[in-house]
Formats: sequence, C-alpha cells, structure tokens
Amino acid sequence: MTEENHENERLTGQVGAAVLARLVLNVGHRMAYPFLPEIAAGLGVSLYQAQLLLSARSATGLASPLFGPLSDRYGRRRLMLGGLALFMAGMALCAVLPTYAAFLVGFVLIGFAKMLFDPGLQAYLGDRVPYHRRGRVIAITELVWSLALLVGAPLVGLAIAGWGWQSPFWLLALLGAAVLGLVALALPARSDHALQQAPRTSLWQSYAAVWREPGAIAAVLVFFLFMFANDNLFISYGGWMEQSFGLSTVRLGLATAVIGGAELVAELLSGALTDMLGKKRTVAAGMALTAISYMILPFTSGLLELALAG
Repeated sequence: MTEENHENERLTGQVGAAVLARLVLNVGHRMAYPFLPEIAAGLGVSLYQAQLLLSARSATGLASPLFGPLSDRYGRRRLMLGGLALFMAGMALCAVLPTYAAFLVGFVLIGFAKMLFDPGLQAYLGDRVPYHRRGRVIAITELVWSLALLVGAPLVGLAIAGWGWQSPFWLLALLGAAVLGLVALALPARSDHALQQAPRTSLWQSYAAVWREPGAIAAVLVFFLFMFANDNLFISYGGWMEQSFGLSTVRLGLATAVIGGAELVAELLSGALTDMLGKKRTVAAGMALTAISYMILPFTSGLLELALAG
C-alpha cells in the first residue's frame, strides 16, 4: 500500500471521528427546537421564556469572529476538544440542575461549544483536503446536521416519553464525554504542534484580511440574514406544531424527522453537485430556493402534511 493510501486511510478515520462528534453536538443543539414546550413545562416557565434560552444560545454566535482565529493560534485539535468539553459541561449542568438560571448558563455553554468545534473542524479539513475535493468532503460532514433531526429527534422524543424531559441531557452529556475521548485519540496532537510553529498573525490582522475582501463582507452579511431567518422559524415551530396539530412528544419527534429527511436529500445533492456546478452557483441556487420556500410557508398551515412539506 502506498504512502498516499495510508494517508487517505488516516484522514478517513480522523474525519469519521470528527463527524461522529459533530453528530452528537448537533443533536444537542437541535433537539431544543422541537421539544421546547417540554423544556418550558419542566422548568415551569412560559414558552416565551424558554425561547429566550435559545436566543441567548444564538447570541453566542456574535462572538464567533473571536473564536475562528483561535484555531490558527492554538490548533484545530485543541479547538475541537475545547468545544466538546464545553458541550459536555453544558449538557451536564442542564441534567443536574433543572432551574432556569442553570439552563441559561448551560445553553450558552452549548452555543460556545459549536463556535469552537465547527471552525476547528472546517479548518482541519481545509488543511488536509485538496480544493477540488473540498466541496464533497464538507458536504459529508454537513450530513450530520440533517441526521441530528432525522435520527436524533425521534430518539429524543422516545427518551422524553420514557424517562422524562431531562433524560436527553443526561444521555448527551455521556455521549459528549465519549466523543471527546474518541477525537482526542483519532486526531494526532502533532498537527497542532506543527501549526504552532508556523508564522502567526494577530487577531486584528486576521479580521483586517476579511474586511478588505468585499466578497467576504457580503458572505458574512448574507449568512447572518440566512441564519436569522432560519432561527425565527425553528425557535417557534415546535410550539406551533404542538398547539396547531396536537402532536404528542413522540409524534413531534417523528414529524421533525421529516424535516431532517428533507435536509438529508438537500445535503446529498449538495455533495454531488457543488464541485461540478461551482461553489458560487450552488450557494446562489440554495438561497433562491430558500427564499421561495419561506414565501410559500404561511400558506401551508391548514394541514399537517402541507406544513411539513413547506
């Protein structure tokens, strides 16, 4: 076997470990959306107050410009391990202390966990995957975003129905510890050491490099608006589905899996088409389809099937 084949096998194992960790992270991140009414009832607060927990978690994204350059300074592996440690701590806090204040801190920690892990993973892949293959590899890592709903939501619904509303936090804290150990073993520590020996730039120089590029500024603005629209939908659809269609916890999890299935199809198409059609064309097509879907959505609330299709 050639050295190149050995290197490909090592990279496959490393990506596999990181993808599994990201799946656990995404289940923890996304489960709060459909099951927010259950969390609100468990904490004894209104749905609006529970939505503020998600707002606080989303607000951690404002600090993302501070976290991205940290992977250049301290290493991709350290950033990913730090993110998983914060995730485990946030889940454990929510599992142990069923109070609003504890959940606020826990949700913020979970938000910071993604701010650390995701840039570290994408930078790690960028270091090792050639540009002409990068679209496909990134798309593979993004599959776990949809799998978090397709697989995770029904399992979380079953856990809540069988063991109570706090049980998913216990389970995810344990899974967080498991994938933390897996990533620590799978990713070589020497990759961080090699990166630290490279010439460093200051955080200000990193930001300045972004703001000198009009395309980068446009990407930041578009991504902000895109996520703003998505979160406005996801923060309210669990309560909407439960109140409008009378879904039980288990049925809500299964309904959410339909959304995850749609996302999975989209991500598979992205993996197949992005490198072939080009990055810019694929992003533009995705944004156009998203805008059309949002315009149609208000007219689909008459039936559950139409709402899920929308």
